[in-house]
Amino acid sequence: MRRTARITPRMAVLGLVVQEPGTVADIYRRLTDRFGAAGFPRNSVHKNLPSLARDGHVRLVEDRYEARPEGVAEIREWLRRPSLPAIPDTLEGILAFVEREDLPAVLHMVREDERASRAACDLAHGGVLTHKRLLRRLPGGKATWRERVWMVELEYQAKRWLNRTEELALLGDKLEYLLKDTATGEE
Repeated sequence: MRRTARITPRMAVLGLVVQEPGTVADIYRRLTDRFGAAGFPRNSVHKNLPSLARDGHVRLVEDRYEARPEGVAEIREWLRRPSLPAIPDTLEGILAFVEREDLPAVLHMVREDERASRAACDLAHGGVLTHKRLLRRLPGGKATWRERVWMVELEYQAKRWLNRTEELALLGDKLEYLLKDTATGEE
């Protein structure tokens, strides 16, 4: 079985519990810290922990959820599965069907997406800078494995959002040109 290219809220919650047991509030805080840009629903932790417990992946001990061996095995198997290539962007589907009269609305959507991507890029870049400052303050400058992996993840997110922003800016520019070109009556 192949996994999808994107992490689901369920796998994110399971992975966080495998990393470190915690209360619902702890897991929610870590989910928003680590996967805030993913836009998971606010109820992702509350919804997924009970079903993960029913499936035998986690268990509730007092007020803390901890991973069971089955949950550790599930996340490890998921990590090692080959992923499907990313599903084409929603905009590709929209562009396949756009008509001339739709172009202003599509252009507006692209520019809004570009602004949101730029904000996510700025946020991710800020996270990289903050994390680097924190790592420099560690005794002897020694970071744990988890801290080092998190730094790689933050840098990847910042680069991914930068690329997305640049792609949307280019697409917006092309659509603006097309909109002006069609206004002159050229085909």
